[in-house]
Amino acid sequence: MSMLIGAEYGNRKELSSIKIASCGGCQTDIIYRSESRRLTRLLKEGKAESVACPQCGWSKFKVPAGTRISQNLRAVTTLFRRSEATPNGAPTMRATRAIALYELTPSGPSPEELERRVYSCLRSAMLCMAAIDGEIHSTELMAISALYQSITKQKIDIGTLENQAKSAIGQHEKMLDTLDCLSPYLHPGGRSDFLKAVMAIAAADGRLDPSEIVLIEAVGEALNLDRSDLKSSLIALKRSRELS
Repeated sequence: MSMLIGAEYGNRKELSSIKIASCGGCQTDIIYRSESRRLTRLLKEGKAESVACPQCGWSKFKVPAGTRISQNLRAVTTLFRRSEATPNGAPTMRATRAIALYELTPSGPSPEELERRVYSCLRSAMLCMAAIDGEIHSTELMAISALYQSITKQKIDIGTLENQAKSAIGQHEKMLDTLDCLSPYLHPGGRSDFLKAVMAIAAADGRLDPSEIVLIEAVGEALNLDRSDLKSSLIALKRSRELS
């Protein structure tokens, strides 16, 4: 599999939705999405009215002047919101959602850093898929190890994956937020390879659960894949399970 990463390979229109601003708490330069299919859906469902710094959790932040946000994403004009004070008067700094990828360089992520983050997100996505049904099978872990090495040319042992899989339980929303911010930097073939890897893990234990289908659809949404292509891929996956 090939996964070319970088602004020169990504989707120019989607890359224009990647914004950079400085966190008022830790001064980290925050890279965030101002528009995406996933963000639009979360806003409509009332699940993304505020976003917090993924580095420190600080939540008093305004979108920089001049940033244009479509009408249905108006709730994003205040990305960070300070939560209520505790009984002793100290403000809490709790993150409610982080559709943001923090980066220390104001010029944006380097190709090397992007590659590291994408590969980390891929591993997280496969682990989340293995853990989504509440059970982690050895066949899934072996499949993750083989796929990860095939894509990244980096080895990872089963014991490490097993520990990471337990930590991945319930973390799929965080993984999807990160993927939503990274996907514009992937070329079309890379997005397809990412989804194929996640689908392979869903099928690794010999069955396809409803929770796995929901996560596959969410990954496709975060990757901004064509809906008809995603539907066709799911149909093919279901048929392969029926024939096996």
